[in-house]
Amino acid sequence: MTYVEEVAAHLAGLSGLLREAALDDLRDALAEGATEADLGTPSEYAAAVRAAFVTDDDDESQQGKVFGVPYDTRGATDAGVRGRIWAPSEPRIWCPASWGSGGR
Repeated sequence: MTYVEEVAAHLAGLSGLLREAALDDLRDALAEGATEADLGTPSEYAAAVRAAFVTDDDDESQQGKVFGVPYDTRGATDAGVRGRIWAPSEPRIWCPASWGSGGR
């Protein structure tokens, strides 16, 4: 099993879009020369991803769907939203998943 596959197995509980975004970032980091020694074990890397995107105070009642359209009423003060708006490792100024209709 490859490093990416092992990390993917540890991230199995995350939402599909978040999981794929995390794995895409991992593939990019590896392609840019990051090594497994730099990133830690697959379980450590997955734990860091979970810590960055999943918090105990995430309130599921502030997220949902209305007529099939996802919504998220957490404000820009929420750590998860801030992380998607300000992503220092992201070369683009506006992260596509942060704006428009729909959710992550």
